[in-house]
Amino acid sequence: MLLTGSQLRALETLAARTATPQGADGAVDENACRILELDALASRDGDQGYSLTEAGRSAWQLVSEMRARGLLRPSDQLEPSWRFLGSEVLAALAAARRAGDPAWPSFPAIATGRSRSCASAPTAPPG
Repeated sequence: MLLTGSQLRALETLAARTATPQGADGAVDENACRILELDALASRDGDQGYSLTEAGRSAWQLVSEMRARGLLRPSDQLEPSWRFLGSEVLAALAAARRAGDPAWPSFPAIATGRSRSCASAPTAPPG
């Protein structure tokens, strides 16, 4: 899983809406919500917008625990292009590097937003 700063802020907003539906009217990034939906972290609720799925609530719980332990800065301190890679992505990248996969040399450019594909669509996950 890859989450950008924009998607993390959308996850946070949706979590706040779930916790206090009447009190949380924060604007949410529609594109970020669509990506969360593709990742099965959010679902569209007709006219009511998006809400977190069970996986989304679990992801938010993990993010909250990381923040409580000082491992992750608050969303408002992260750039929209900031990226959080899940352990399964990091494990696959490590395996590719060990295997001498030709895709490995391009990963650092993608991860730092220096590839052309990331520059043209900063909120879309690469690939």
